[in-house]
Amino acid sequence: MRRFDEFSHNIIDSHIHVGWYDNFYFSAQEILNIVSKLKISKCFISSMSGWKKGTEFASNELLNVTKSNPHIFYPLLWVNPLEEYVYEITAKLAKKTFHGLKIHPNADGYHAS
Repeated sequence: MRRFDEFSHNIIDSHIHVGWYDNFYFSAQEILNIVSKLKISKCFISSMSGWKKGTEFASNELLNVTKSNPHIFYPLLWVNPLEEYVYEITAKLAKKTFHGLKIHPNADGYHAS
């Protein structure tokens, strides 16, 4: 079996988190160290901070993280489709600030179906 670090093609991680989760903070530098070690070339990244600190905080956190390494980090914005700000998100995506949306039914208290 080949080791993970022996792959010669681009590896893209579609689900990485940065930010606050309970009392732990996952920094951009920690994420960058991990993806570099594993030779991951691109990551779609979302902020866990939105759950506790709000969408605006998480949005700014992601933009700061991706500015530092725009060729590696591609931000996904966590949204709750039941909130009014969803319309505002469309405008941000139209400006290509974010590369996609992430929804989290369990954390936001709704059923996905």
